[in-house]
Amino acid sequence: MRFAHRPIPFFFACLVLLSGFPLHAAEPKWQLISSDHFQVVTDAGQKKGHEVIARFEQMRSVFSELLGRRKVRMSQPIVILALANPGTYAQLAPQGTSLPAFFLRGEERVFIVINTSVEDSWRAVEHPLAHYLLDYNYPPTAAWFDEGFAEYFASLYFTNKNTQLGSDPELAWPGQPAYSEQAPGLKSFTELLSNPVWLNLADLMQMRNRVVNGREGTHHTLFYAQSWVLMHYLLNQNKLTQAGTYFDLVENQRTPFAESVQQAFGVTPAQLDQQVKDYFHSLKPLQTSLAEAQAPTPPATPEPVQVSPLPFPADEVAASSRDLPAREADALLAEMELRMPEHREEAIQQLTKGIELAPKNADGHNIYGVILARQGKLNQAIAELQQAVDLAPRSAECRYNLGRAFAANGRFGEALPQFEAAASLSGGKEPAILQMLAAMYSEIGKYTQAITTAQQALELAEKQQNQELAAALRGNIALYEHQAQTGPSQTP
Repeated sequence: MRFAHRPIPFFFACLVLLSGFPLHAAEPKWQLISSDHFQVVTDAGQKKGHEVIARFEQMRSVFSELLGRRKVRMSQPIVILALANPGTYAQLAPQGTSLPAFFLRGEERVFIVINTSVEDSWRAVEHPLAHYLLDYNYPPTAAWFDEGFAEYFASLYFTNKNTQLGSDPELAWPGQPAYSEQAPGLKSFTELLSNPVWLNLADLMQMRNRVVNGREGTHHTLFYAQSWVLMHYLLNQNKLTQAGTYFDLVENQRTPFAESVQQAFGVTPAQLDQQVKDYFHSLKPLQTSLAEAQAPTPPATPEPVQVSPLPFPADEVAASSRDLPAREADALLAEMELRMPEHREEAIQQLTKGIELAPKNADGHNIYGVILARQGKLNQAIAELQQAVDLAPRSAECRYNLGRAFAANGRFGEALPQFEAAASLSGGKEPAILQMLAAMYSEIGKYTQAITTAQQALELAEKQQNQELAAALRGNIALYEHQAQTGPSQTP
């Protein structure tokens, strides 16, 4: 069940209740830095914050260039927490991770947390960032494509003058021990592919990646290595269009694998396999980097395979900044912790403590009510959200969340006026609110109003380029039109 997507400018102001106690003994100076597509909350200073946000804008631009996308959709806002204190980062990092950055995906927004005391720590989240961008900008495809692209993207590195791509992404990570000091048995992609035995191409291209609880396993496998070099080959031999043809044949037209490869790439699977192997062995910088990584004093970064100009210099990235009160920043950190099972209980305790200290604050009841609803405690959620509405009757978000809780509890008659109020208070400009209002009209038999309202929501969703919501609304409209023809209706 999805609850309100709160616009980021209002998000910080209403998170104050999440933190009962500050995370820092001495309050650092926090800043909120905003660019066209990202927001950075940092205690590392404006210069470092701008450097971080510029790197992410550059990464987004490189993604656009690689896939030939004029527009890159980001349906969930991304908030980057750039922390100067390694101790604070260590407290927040998931258990078992040694990377200097991590990526937290949620229904409403994405958090990226980076340790700015480690140089180029942003590189540690290139792989999950690639998956996020693929999800909204490329049709669902086989595992080898997604993982191969994500691994290729994970080789991305910027200097002050150029963009570097194509090196072995599993050779070393920022903040990690030298490759020669890493766990025995872990082999880089270059080592794995230097062996004569590769996976059969048909097996590779039809294999499913195993993901447990949203987490991938080790990347030091032939599956990841071959997926990476196959994508390496397709991108740098300008064969991405042929790959699209292959997916259409094998997934939409159900053409057999060998025939799909022949039609799309103009060669047999065995020939394509050999072309990829020959391509790998032609990449001399990979072997050079492996030898350097195994030396006593390896370089900080591998030898690049492809070098191109920067999409734009970092100092040309326009960004605004403002000071952020420490309590608001701590609240944001606490909200992020709610996403992590190992930190969630403590974060909820901080939230309830904050409500006890300020029981008249509608935002605290609203946030806690949403958490309870997600836990399936609908009666308790309704009680909390009703308090939020009583304290802030003109809050479209509070009314929307109360309506969602009523609807989830089957109390459609009570949900309807909440959605009507939320739609009015938001000026009829929020497609998610209108989507739920249309659903409630349908539930009580007002199909004409359901169709009209859903059409308004669809128009807004298309303007916002929210294709997932637009597709859902088209299905809803078709359902309401069918209901209008076959079911009884109620007069307004």
